Amino acid sequence: MADEKKYTLEELEEKLTKKERDFCHFYIIDWNGARAAREAGYKEESVYSIASQNLTKLHINQYINFIKDDIAKEAGISKLSLINELKLIAFSNLPQIILKFEEGGLESLSEDEQKVIVEYNHNKKQLGGEDGSVLDTTTKLKLHDKRGAIQDILKAMGWNEADKLEHSGSIEQPVKTDLSKLSEKTLKQVEKELNKNADNS
Repeated sequence: MADEKKYTLEELEEKLTKKERDFCHFYIIDWNGARAAREAGYKEESVYSIASQNLTKLHINQYINFIKDDIAKEAGISKLSLINELKLIAFSNLPQIILKFEEGGLESLSEDEQKVIVEYNHNKKQLGGEDGSVLDTTTKLKLHDKRGAIQDILKAMGWNEADKLEHSGSIEQPVKTDLSKLSEKTLKQVEKELNKNADNS
């Protein structure tokens, strides 16, 4: 059997139709051919047959092989974007969020403030009079774990080792930090340093 032609990426991009290219990019998300065909704009009644046909085409398979190892780029994910999401949790201001939530509900919170909330409950008990006076207001907010977010940031930035060394005579041994045992004071110092770095960046 003759050797298969090896296309360059430029040749493949010229050879692919728009639907075929879209099919490839949707396919590497979850490797579901029918869904990829549907998202690429093929007719619903033909998505299964189109997916099967596309995946037998040499130029499509080669293009998939070119792009499949760059899924993070395809999804718009970077280390910086992940750290920024963790930063929202690590530096969230619970008292401020509760105050805004009590005054205006979920809609009063910014998009970033809403991201740090895991669950919420806002109940108002009213008097039976016509004025509808509020008797009692109960607000329950649960945010993502600040400590866990700070630990994940530390790990992502390669700050797992303590900066200090344990001295024993003339021998120095690096000491690993058990992040789960960090005190609140230490965590606040970490937050301060991260804020300082963010301001300087």
